[in-house]
Amino acid sequence: MDYACTSMIQFCIRVLRYSEGSAYRRLNPARLLRALPESLPLFQSGELSLTNAAKGQEFMRAEGIKRPEQKKDIVATLLGKTGREAEEVLRAKAKPSPPSGGSRCFVAQPPRIGTSSSRSQTKSRTGSRRFAI
Repeated sequence: MDYACTSMIQFCIRVLRYSEGSAYRRLNPARLLRALPESLPLFQSGELSLTNAAKGQEFMRAEGIKRPEQKKDIVATLLGKTGREAEEVLRAKAKPSPPSGGSRCFVAQPPRIGTSSSRSQTKSRTGSRRFAI
């Protein structure tokens, strides 16, 4: 059969009818196995769950970890952990993200009384101001 899919993600979504998130969660452990074939016995024995492998692989991709030694260290820290414990371990290992210099915080200013505006100020029953459109 020819499914004409250009990637495994497309195959999982189009043919197997997985959601995009579900397809990624299933393919991340496969990517980890491709990068570290020696981790297969860890899956087979149950020491490394598919959930933690998916989280670990996503973490390594996000952090730009490419060296097999580093990947092995991360996998070793995930062995026998619950999903939440694995998240905490990975969060502790994550590089701190630099503050974004482009975002600014703006404080909304109330309209001045006596200026033309599409909103008019009225007083509510409690006596506080509110703006009617």
